[in-house]
Amino acid sequence: MEDTTLPQTLRKLPQLNTSYIFVADLHIDLDEVDRMEVFIHFLEKKLGQGYTIFIMGDLFNFWAGNAQGYVGTVRSFLRQLQEITSTQRLFFLNGNRDFLFSWFFRKRLGGGVIVDGKSLYLGEKKFLLFHGDGLCLDDVNYLKMKSILQSRFIYLLSRLLPSQACVKIGQKFRQASQKAIQGKEKKEMSLSRDYMDKILSQAKADALICGHIHQPQVMNLGNPESPKQVYVLPECVGQKISYLAWENGALKYREE
Repeated sequence: MEDTTLPQTLRKLPQLNTSYIFVADLHIDLDEVDRMEVFIHFLEKKLGQGYTIFIMGDLFNFWAGNAQGYVGTVRSFLRQLQEITSTQRLFFLNGNRDFLFSWFFRKRLGGGVIVDGKSLYLGEKKFLLFHGDGLCLDDVNYLKMKSILQSRFIYLLSRLLPSQACVKIGQKFRQASQKAIQGKEKKEMSLSRDYMDKILSQAKADALICGHIHQPQVMNLGNPESPKQVYVLPECVGQKISYLAWENGALKYREE
């Protein structure tokens, strides 16, 4: 489950640090300039304090293709983000809404990209990192659609589309997604405990960090005498940045 496409130095880099931040589900829209500025300030502050930061998906409300990066309201934000990636301590993992952004983040911005299942040691425990959408096994229709939308054909098509077409397509998909969510049962949008337990056992890992479901909590799986933990990341709402931090040997939920 390791991302073997990354350079060896990039794969090992996070292990050299002692403080980490995991943040997900900001869902920034194209016109939310204030939220973009808040997030840039947050990144600059925390990287300056020595943290390694993992953006665990859905940074944007949608990312329909590379041309979106040239939309006026987004261009300045990405320029600032590019300056920040030079620290080599900022990593991005695909979300379900911005799964096409990883190529842009790595190639155009010079940032580090990881995939679902990336392992990371925090203290003596082995953690697996996921966005979380692929862990909701009861959401069968979404998983079928995901296999199509995240295919190589769609990726290549997205690189050819002009910016306005990207924006319109992204907005249409977002509207369709919101409508579909309204008709889903709670179970469909829940993490599969059995599946996560299986993944952790196969990877010989102790815990898992994911976002996507917007309900910050610590779930215990497996044997009560030796449980495995799942840390679910909070959604970032408004001007607040909510995240999970590893510092001084412990994981803590924080907001600022």
